[in-house]
Amino acid sequence: MLEDWIESRNMQRKSEGRECKLRWTEQMILIIIAVIILPLMIVIGVLWNSMSQTFEEQAETLVEYKLKESTEFLEHRIDSIYSIMYQMITDQSIRSSCWAMARQSNVAQEKSRMHQRFIEFVSQSDYL
Repeated sequence: MLEDWIESRNMQRKSEGRECKLRWTEQMILIIIAVIILPLMIVIGVLWNSMSQTFEEQAETLVEYKLKESTEFLEHRIDSIYSIMYQMITDQSIRSSCWAMARQSNVAQEKSRMHQRFIEFVSQSDYL
């Protein structure tokens, strides 16, 4: 009977030891999660948020810069085209060719002269 009791006690200790080991393993896993993984996830989240805000600000700045640059380019181009058109309208040789064509005198020659003058105006500009 004493032997049975000792044997049962030894079995009980062995089973308690396994439970303690299992509990200790579970505790270590929870400690690792609490001490390493959660703070790491928090740091990653904060850094991700910060980086995404920085990227968004940089993208907005780049878009604003490109829009401003495009606007200035188009304004310059429109001013250049307007200037050329004004020169063409006020050019005396084009006006005289138009009057000559309206009177039906030397129409082919006047068309050729106007065409040549238009080419001269267009070649003056880099934008046309």
